[in-house]
Amino acid sequence: MKCNSCGETWKNTSGGYVCPFCASDNSMTPDEILAVFDKACADFEAKAYGAAAEGFLCAAERGHAEACTRYASCLERGLGVKKSTPEALVWLKNAARLGSGEGAGRLHRALSRMRFARDAASNLDLWLLVAAELGDVESLEACGDLFCRTGGESFAPRRALYCYARAAILPGGESAARKLSRMLSLGELVPTDAEAAEAYAVIAARRSMLSRLTARSSEGAPVVSASPEKYTYDEYPADLCELALNAASAHEYEIAVLFYRRSAELGYVRAANCLGVCLERGRGAAADPDEAIRLYRVAAEAGSTLACLNLGDALRRGIGGEVDEEAAFGWYLRAAELGNLHAQCLVADCYAEGRYTDADLRLALDWYKRAALGGHPRAMTRADELGAEVTAAYNAAIAAEESGDHARAFELYSLAAAAGHAGAICNLGILYQLGLGCERNARAAAALYRDAASLGSDAAAFNLGVCYLKGDGVRYSYREAKRYLRRALEAGKEGAEPLLAQAERNRKRKQIRRIYSLAATMQYKGNLKDAIRLRSIAGELGCARASYLLGCHLEFGCGIRSDLGRAAVYYDRAADLGYTSRTMKGAFLRFVRSCEDRQSDK
Repeated sequence: MKCNSCGETWKNTSGGYVCPFCASDNSMTPDEILAVFDKACADFEAKAYGAAAEGFLCAAERGHAEACTRYASCLERGLGVKKSTPEALVWLKNAARLGSGEGAGRLHRALSRMRFARDAASNLDLWLLVAAELGDVESLEACGDLFCRTGGESFAPRRALYCYARAAILPGGESAARKLSRMLSLGELVPTDAEAAEAYAVIAARRSMLSRLTARSSEGAPVVSASPEKYTYDEYPADLCELALNAASAHEYEIAVLFYRRSAELGYVRAANCLGVCLERGRGAAADPDEAIRLYRVAAEAGSTLACLNLGDALRRGIGGEVDEEAAFGWYLRAAELGNLHAQCLVADCYAEGRYTDADLRLALDWYKRAALGGHPRAMTRADELGAEVTAAYNAAIAAEESGDHARAFELYSLAAAAGHAGAICNLGILYQLGLGCERNARAAAALYRDAASLGSDAAAFNLGVCYLKGDGVRYSYREAKRYLRRALEAGKEGAEPLLAQAERNRKRKQIRRIYSLAATMQYKGNLKDAIRLRSIAGELGCARASYLLGCHLEFGCGIRSDLGRAAVYYDRAADLGYTSRTMKGAFLRFVRSCEDRQSDK
């Protein structure tokens, strides 16, 4: 760059405009840059190539894309400056990075002519696609030809149609318009559209000065809107992102940012995440942490696991704001839940080491196993290591318990239980229930049994069933006791069957007591019919006293017609159940008379 004040020149690698010799500011406003470019164009027309080249260089150094292309032309032809093809390629690259389709197209054609150029082998196709996307007519047509080649890796007729349609509406696109018309009329690669085919044929004819077809178009030939948006294909945003990724791989970050931005604006999530990375690191554009965070958040909320990880890293490091480790872990966890193996291993590390969240060995081992199932090598190693540590702690706890060191056993069982070892959780519950090595806590024991049973421990299911049966640490529940004891019985646990029978007896006894009490209440209220019905139910369930009272009802005709035969049956049943009473009849009669007297008083 040449200083406007002292005339010294220096190589501008930082992008600044301050002269290192005199410290004067050489920056210009956009209007001043445009004025310099217009004057250079006028000098070039007047064949004042030296002044023109100097003006083009001045505008090009300040980011004028067309000036970069014009100055490259001067370098290629040696007009006003010393001829230098390599330097011309540099300025054509700068023009492409500034969004010039012409510059990118000329760069591609120049590289294609340089058989042994360093960039030609690796980046030739990249610059062709870049030039086409930036609107270079020749490159668009070349891309259309490339995508039309059947049998090739790049065969994509819908993409070819879009390239031809874009080229057809640009100056010099008559060849592309003819090819597009032929594609639409033949209908071999894309659906036939006769109206659009004729319209693009008219466009090509107008550009080629074919008077006959021009006259025909003026007579009202059907003309459709020559807009490439009509042929936009669904994969277009993904193709833009892929082009940006290829540019980034070639370290052309300005080009990458340009196409990431276009793809992100079309709603492509991956492009938004990649653009955020570029803006966070200042690659291809000025660093903008706030915008990077916004893009990460948009992509993460749309389900991108990489964006979740990037957003978590940014929050953890305080990029664009204060450090927020809790929020960072939340995004790591979301990425893990969405299936990202690296995130799953990272979340497991956080749980194992207590980083950004509370330590939880069980969750750590669970996430290690999930990542290991997906094939994550480090997760496989850590899952095996942690599993071996847990098993060793469990075995040591058993040895300590057998030796009578219950405090040590409690400590080691707690360690293994924290990692989700079902046997350790069950044994820890036993220690709590018996008060060995700790204070007795029946409620904690029941909770541990339930946890271990959910992890598949049949012994814990048996113990929990006993707790429900006895109401120890939990509220008595025949249903829950039966469920857990039946599970233990099916697993072959000894002692489950008699406990199930006992549970059934207890349930039946409680049911009988409830029905018998309700029958007495009904009789006290004078409702002998319901009292007899309830006593009949209790008798069927095996209540000896209810059977005896039914015999009394039948013998004395209280609430029912007297039937001595049936009364004798019920007396016999009560006797078989072990009930005999000589005073019961008198008490029954006195109770019935008192109920009748009470009803008559009312």
